Amino acid sequence: MPVACLRRFRPTCWLLAIALSSPVLAAVSVLDASGQAVTLVHPASRIVSLSPHATELLFAIGA
Repeated sequence: MPVACLRRFRPTCWLLAIALSSPVLAAVSVLDASGQAVTLVHPASRIVSLSPHATELLFAIGA
């Protein structure tokens, strides 16, 4: 995946990580990279990280 493509998804990944890391009892809704709404009815119980540096960032924010 080209670096420019990864830079384009970075804000969406951050928003998703922040939204999923906070203990929320209501539905969580964010926009993905294609502009479609992604809604979670219940708080996420797991986060999948695809790279070691992303795992470290998730641990740093308490996810």
